[in-house]
Amino acid sequence: MRTARILFASSALLFFSSFSTALAQESNIYMPSGRPGYTTGASVVADKSLLLETGFGIEEFFGDKTTTINTSTLRYGIGNVFEARFSMAEMKDDWNSSISNIAIGAKYNLTDDNGKLTLMGQFDLPCGEWFDFGYAAPHFSLAMLYSKPVNDKFSLTANIASKFQKYYDHNVALMAALSAGYSINDKLSASAEIYCNNIMNFNHTTNIGIALAYQVLPRLQFDVSTTRTSDKFVSNMNKWWSIEAGICWLIK
Repeated sequence: MRTARILFASSALLFFSSFSTALAQESNIYMPSGRPGYTTGASVVADKSLLLETGFGIEEFFGDKTTTINTSTLRYGIGNVFEARFSMAEMKDDWNSSISNIAIGAKYNLTDDNGKLTLMGQFDLPCGEWFDFGYAAPHFSLAMLYSKPVNDKFSLTANIASKFQKYYDHNVALMAALSAGYSINDKLSASAEIYCNNIMNFNHTTNIGIALAYQVLPRLQFDVSTTRTSDKFVSNMNKWWSIEAGICWLIK
């Protein structure tokens, strides 16, 4: 938990120290935001660029609330086709408060022809009390990501992934996501998505979400999102929901 707070405080300090210089930056900066929502975009960070995505959220599961205090991902671009990733999250509920997950991964851009196609691999390691209570298991995931602009306003992103882990009665879980984005103007965009996790397993979920993202500065984006979740398709979604807010910041 202390490590997560140090990372969050350091990020905040770097952000505010560079805020004034960001005002003068050019407007054609490439910033492939991965926020908000479950669906992961196919774009990779430009060569030698460092991008931070961080935020906080609240989830309610049949009356029990969990607060995500700090969920952060650092992304570093290598050669315009490769991206290294490091993620962590700190979560708090009525029983626990600790780092719940750390992840190390990479994305590789396979092609930009007729849309972007990217391969992403990631190793997730649950930590602290969340792991001790058996809420999660270490796993490796491999995903294919595809993004395509439909026209000047609309875009589509699709994900399909396999998650390999030792968990109860299964070793492989399938995930799929589809997101539609709409550019309201040069700064404001909206999106809607459906995300299915652990397909064909007993603990599968369906998530339906909407989000708004606002480009405050060329290197800074704010976002808000809300999601309804169900262990059956569109049932009990009023009892399992989440809301999140955060930023995407291109540090360099």
